Amino acid sequence: MYILNKLNAKLNGNKKWLISGIIIILLLTALIGWQREEVWKIITTFIGSSEKAYLYFEPSYGTFEMNEEFKLKVSVYPRNNNLVAVAAYISYDPAVFEIINIDTSQSPFTANNNCQYQGKACEIISHNASAGKIEIIKAKPSPGVNNAYALLATLTLKAKKEAASSIISFEFSGPYQGKSRAILDDGQGTDVLSAINNSEYRIIKQPIVIIPAAPTAFYSSDVFRDKLTLHWTDNSNNEDGFYIFRNASQVKPLNFYKSNSANDDSFLDENLVCNTNYYYWVEAFNSSGKSTDVSLNVKTAACLLEPYNPDLNNDGKVGSTDAAKYVQLWHQKSLLADVNKDGLITATDATKYVQFWHQAQAQ
Repeated sequence: MYILNKLNAKLNGNKKWLISGIIIILLLTALIGWQREEVWKIITTFIGSSEKAYLYFEPSYGTFEMNEEFKLKVSVYPRNNNLVAVAAYISYDPAVFEIINIDTSQSPFTANNNCQYQGKACEIISHNASAGKIEIIKAKPSPGVNNAYALLATLTLKAKKEAASSIISFEFSGPYQGKSRAILDDGQGTDVLSAINNSEYRIIKQPIVIIPAAPTAFYSSDVFRDKLTLHWTDNSNNEDGFYIFRNASQVKPLNFYKSNSANDDSFLDENLVCNTNYYYWVEAFNSSGKSTDVSLNVKTAACLLEPYNPDLNNDGKVGSTDAAKYVQLWHQKSLLADVNKDGLITATDATKYVQFWHQAQAQ
């Protein structure tokens, strides 16, 4: 009553009747008194006849993942009644849900409301997180609110625990029963709340992501001395991408060489060495893991034999002196003896030199 007295003191004389409506709301919540004899129809979680005003949640049902945050609108449907005060008493399971925020700024009870209390439009918001109880009381002077669907508050919730079914409900079991109220603009404090529509939610663990299907039909095309293109068939619709592995031997490396985006089915590999074997593997991946791989061995095109001048002493003749000079350079591992220009001095270079030497002798 202290809060209501403070609220009452802030109002001028022609608005004090508004507080009486709020007082009626609070006094009626303490009554265990009479109950009407009507049998109230229950449809899923809907209680009451909805002949007059009713409270509801939006969305009224849904499935959410653990740790997911979502919005829940708390609204009243006046059904052509001018309402000057509404009380929504809400119960939820604090083991399943956490209330992150209660926002009343978008309510028509807040807009253009010259009834002020503690710097805000007339309202009382109370939240007992440990008990899972929320109290929302909104008030607005005559003519009050008669929107088709009047928002009271938007709750931001976080799903904490897996639950097959968890109901968020209004405290109401029929007119003049329970705590929730909707006060008519008749100067009498008449409660016209006749029904509620509770909400039911399912909380699941984060869905299991299936490992993507393995690619198939792995082959190469456009194989040149320094580049080639890999192709595969994408058999999955849930991959995050593809890992491509490359090695000079048949042993698959531990770390991938390159990665491609989801839905890709080709890869251009460049800066290769001519006449060289390359071993490739490709596999699809997502957050759950990697598919089995497919593998391929490709040999780049043969190297071009670039012209090489066997006249090493530059005397205009090719003879035994040049051959002896080449042998000396070859043993010294001089790059002058690298006939095929692969950066290595090997028997291949010696063989190629002999070929050029004989070609020059025949000319």
